[in-house]
Amino acid sequence: MNIFRKFNATLARRPLLTQIVVSGAVSGGGDAFAQYLTNEPKWDYWRTARFTALAAVFITPPVFVWFRVLEKIRHSNLHVQTFGRMFCDQFAF
Repeated sequence: MNIFRKFNATLARRPLLTQIVVSGAVSGGGDAFAQYLTNEPKWDYWRTARFTALAAVFITPPVFVWFRVLEKIRHSNLHVQTFGRMFCDQFAF
């Protein structure tokens, strides 16, 4: 099975868990890469673990729920719908 099909199937089946895992992996990888680019003398794996946990536990679940709330804003005019979602996102969250 193609890896993208498997990912999409997992995302459809368990969206929150999949988003948490992906968010943690991307955040951890980004932090490790940032440490590499700044020529840190030693890789601080605790920093990477903290950053991964913060993204996976404290950022992803509320944003996941918030996007579901924004999807409920509907209007027949696509521009009004888009700007309504943007307004709500910028001024309510």
